[in-house]
Amino acid sequence: MCRQIHPNLAKDSVGLGGRSKETINRKWDELAICLNTHESGATKNGQCWRRVSLCYILLFILLSSLIDNFYNCAESYFSL
Repeated sequence: MCRQIHPNLAKDSVGLGGRSKETINRKWDELAICLNTHESGATKNGQCWRRVSLCYILLFILLSSLIDNFYNCAESYFSL
């Protein structure tokens, strides 16, 4: 079970209509069991791991945007 990849968790949808939210929550709980079996680190439930992953995604987007802006500013500065 721990080696299975759940790509639909990233999209927050599995295409099951009204039961989709239940399925997503169950998949996050399955993933939490796998993550919590690691010897070191925090033990969290599925919803906590979901929030952690969303924070990392938002941080990645923010850093990507900052780096992009930095390169654009540097490019315009040095092209003068």
